[in-house]
Amino acid sequence: MNNDNNNPTTITTNITITTTSSSVVDDEGLIIEKQQTTTFVGDDILNKERERNGKERITNSKTAIHNLMVQHDPILVFASKLLPTEKNIRNDVSALYAWCRRLDEICDDVENNMNSNINNNLESGTNLIVIQDQLEEWQHRFDRIWEQATISTKVEETENNTTVLLNNNDNTNNNIETDEGNNIDYDDDYWMDLALINCIRRYSDNANDNNNRSVLITRRPFDDMIEGMKSDAVENRRIKTMEELETYAYSVAGTVSLMLLPILLSLSSSSSSSSSSTSTRSKLEHAQKPAIALGKAIQMINILRDAVQDVKLGRIYLPQDCLQQNNVDEQNDILDLVLVPSCVSNTVAASTTTTNDNEKNNKASSNGYRNVVQTVSLRAHKLLIEAEIGARTTFLLEVPFGILFVQIIIELYRDYLDELKYNRQYDNLTYNNNKSRDNGKGLSSSSINTTDKEYERVKISPMRKLQASFRAVIKVIFKG
Repeated sequence: MNNDNNNPTTITTNITITTTSSSVVDDEGLIIEKQQTTTFVGDDILNKERERNGKERITNSKTAIHNLMVQHDPILVFASKLLPTEKNIRNDVSALYAWCRRLDEICDDVENNMNSNINNNLESGTNLIVIQDQLEEWQHRFDRIWEQATISTKVEETENNTTVLLNNNDNTNNNIETDEGNNIDYDDDYWMDLALINCIRRYSDNANDNNNRSVLITRRPFDDMIEGMKSDAVENRRIKTMEELETYAYSVAGTVSLMLLPILLSLSSSSSSSSSSTSTRSKLEHAQKPAIALGKAIQMINILRDAVQDVKLGRIYLPQDCLQQNNVDEQNDILDLVLVPSCVSNTVAASTTTTNDNEKNNKASSNGYRNVVQTVSLRAHKLLIEAEIGARTTFLLEVPFGILFVQIIIELYRDYLDELKYNRQYDNLTYNNNKSRDNGKGLSSSSINTTDKEYERVKISPMRKLQASFRAVIKVIFKG
């Protein structure tokens, strides 16, 4: 199409128009539309309407993601404010968060209904089918998101054609239409999908905006995460070997690191328009190994922290070959240890004698089971070291507070491992958090049983988290 303003196209109504190809952006640089735009000389009402509608979409997307954070991760509402708005970092990280969180919730929503039916095989099987179907739908939904994000910028030259969006009214999400001129109430999922489309567009091969970015977000981490979630949607989930455990940890956590790397690289001093595409890709590839190591370590440690809840959901992530080598009987040493006490209601437990409480609290994991927990802990510890050493040789050194952020995460998760080792002696099934918080003085049965959560997740105190953060600052300053 002719973009020369000196040779305008004249239509039959004698209205002179010029056509340009560009991206309309908001104050933070978020792409509102990326296509050929027709401007009417002497009449800019249409352009102003397009820009207004685009900004409304941005506001809707931000509001939807904010509501998601408030519901599931309130601390991220504050943490996200610390992210820079330049180069759309805050918008893009938030969009990735929203996609990952919603994928995780596909399982969590159903699992929450299973907690009171852990021995109901019929109910469990029905819920698993629901999860599997929803994951398939999520895959199809992402296929369409990716297609829209990476589609060619060539768009039909129609006056009302702005950002091309997913058709929320089609359950299969196979149709695409514009929303301008349609009075449709799109849900929060729709607006969060749109935010992800904009995020991927900025890092796709077709990105021709003013940022001139050469780094890419590839679709493989997204697909791998979906596959990791699908592997959980089975009855009696088990992991055969340590290698399979690490593969799973990559799928559900290491992938997040790969999604974030291109965004973080855009903040580094080396990510300038003068940097060659080859150099940028080389920096990105060099950072992938330590990033994946960190993600895997985090997931493996979280598995150790959440062992009780996973058992209640029919999942045992400790490698089966390690359990067998240590003569761990699944029924006696794991299932009965977790499920039998959980059948005691809070009301009954609160009325039992102190002797019965002590008998319940004195149950402990077998030595063989603890040996397996120790084996997984040592592997996670090595991955943290790999991530720590590797990060110091990557572009994260050029990202403001980048290396400090990574070091804080590493120190926090080291403390979780220390908690497992020194305070729990690798027993992550029967030890309750109230013991450590009460310094061994003990609590009454009524206070102990206020929530089952106190018996489950491996935790560290706020003071220890602060100490871990302080250690991270010292290590970064003194390069220790």
